[in-house]
Amino acid sequence: MYNYKCNLRLANENATDVQFTDYAADFRGAVEAYNDASRNAKNPKQIVDYDIQDKNLIIELQSRDPLSVPNLALQGFSKHLVKNSELASYTKGAALFRGEAEEISHDEAEEISDDELLLEVIRLFRRSNTSENRNKIEQIRAIIGK
Repeated sequence: MYNYKCNLRLANENATDVQFTDYAADFRGAVEAYNDASRNAKNPKQIVDYDIQDKNLIIELQSRDPLSVPNLALQGFSKHLVKNSELASYTKGAALFRGEAEEISHDEAEEISDDELLLEVIRLFRRSNTSENRNKIEQIRAIIGK
């Protein structure tokens, strides 16, 4: 998995009176909507943490595949806010946010092949040896041909 830290602020520099802390509920709703929608994406992503400051929103974004421009991966998050909050009045052009992003970690240990994953599932089923689990093991074996 690839993890990114995205530091966002309003794209409209003239919106000096906006306090992000006033929109905490809107941000929470947008995070939930983004995570729900992103689960089924070609490259699943998830907002795993966020910190609301007065003028900045710091998001920790996790992605299965590397992202060349992590902030672009947050378009669904921004669109939800524009559609469902008063932050829509602070857009500049089509953009709600501007900011910077950096990769903060990449955990290669979490990346395993589909075969390895299935074998690990079988091992887990074997550890709790019930007749239901034995049937599931046989079904999995039939699928993978072993």
